[in-house]
Amino acid sequence: MFKFMNKNNLIKILVVSLLVTGFSLSGCKKKDEDTMLSSKISINKKVEEDQIERPDLRANFEKAKKQNSDTVAWINIPGTTIDYPVVQDLQNRGQGNEDYYIHRNFEGKQVAVGKESAIMSDKRNVISPIEKLSRNIIISGHNVDLNDNPNGKMFAPIGHFKNLEFSKKTPYIFLTTEDKDLVFEVFASYYSELRFGFCSPKNSEKEMNAMIKEAKKRSDFTYDDVDVNGKDNVLTLYTCTYHFGPYRSLGYYRTKYVVQAKLLSDDAKLKETANVKINSNKKSVNFSYCAECNKDMTIEKCANNGGLCDDCKKKLSK
Repeated sequence: MFKFMNKNNLIKILVVSLLVTGFSLSGCKKKDEDTMLSSKISINKKVEEDQIERPDLRANFEKAKKQNSDTVAWINIPGTTIDYPVVQDLQNRGQGNEDYYIHRNFEGKQVAVGKESAIMSDKRNVISPIEKLSRNIIISGHNVDLNDNPNGKMFAPIGHFKNLEFSKKTPYIFLTTEDKDLVFEVFASYYSELRFGFCSPKNSEKEMNAMIKEAKKRSDFTYDDVDVNGKDNVLTLYTCTYHFGPYRSLGYYRTKYVVQAKLLSDDAKLKETANVKINSNKKSVNFSYCAECNKDMTIEKCANNGGLCDDCKKKLSK
């Protein structure tokens, strides 16, 4: 075919052919680059959408509910032995302010002080239906380890939140109720005297804001990424502590260890770690105060006066 073409025409054809081939190869390269970029975007998107595994607590809850109709929830804290049914005295059998399950196990059988009693929902709580969920959901359990060892039984393991690295890798607490699987994100962990009202379930928005603000002041760590306010539902966990004195001492009776977390929306993306830092300005605990008027006192005065200041002691003795 080419023998009838002159030399110049042949060169032109060859040049055009090379240009076409070059564009074609360039297009393939561009297509490959686009494919690789698309693949990277897809992978990154998948990573962004990945969530930590949410424990399936429904079967555990249903089984516990059949065993004890007072079961209102099942609680799970990853990385700990806390994986328990939560009971509430729905029949109001407790004496005065004392919870019916304070010295009873899950089956409702009485146990000695220091033994494994049940994990309790405050009898003032509303857990179900979800539309009436208490603003401040209070759950407590005994710390049966006299050395405050977080590897102890029952609610002793909430003490793991005193550890910075544990707190970083444990952002969430899981709670399954009659009608909902709930996820709470931790925003504070601290020692507290009882006069701080962390355990009142019927708080107004104003009271909740004040409680949250005070909890952050007391917290061992700051949780800067957790946006929590008085409109949120809060989960409050607490247990006794021996940090301020041995069993039956003033420090023991008047202090608790507390962990608080906010309820997340159903579509919240769960992250693997929390942005947690040491709170260098945390508020200290003062458990020597008057039980009647909350006035600060010396430990000696508080102990000698039966937990009352002089004025309140005189007033109550009349």
